[in-house]
Amino acid sequence: MNTQYYSHGRPLSDVGLKAERLLGRYPSISERELDELIDIFPRLPILDLALMTADDRISAKVAEFHQAHRARLKTPRAALIVLIGIFLLVPAVTVALAWPG
Repeated sequence: MNTQYYSHGRPLSDVGLKAERLLGRYPSISERELDELIDIFPRLPILDLALMTADDRISAKVAEFHQAHRARLKTPRAALIVLIGIFLLVPAVTVALAWPG
């Protein structure tokens, strides 16, 4: 079975490109670079993270990094609030639209 490499359908964001460069060299990065990667990883756009996870060249490093530094990766509170809001809003809108009247 041959592995085929495809270019990204959409370019990564600036922060995604920076994370991709650091992950490409991980774990052989400096402490400063590791701290920087830990800082930017939770703020990566979800599409950037999905593209890197699907990329055969760095997906194993993404998993290794996440496993090794899970405790230090914090999701920003604003993102959690938005996520909770979406989970509450979708059922409410669905019920409102389905309600006869």
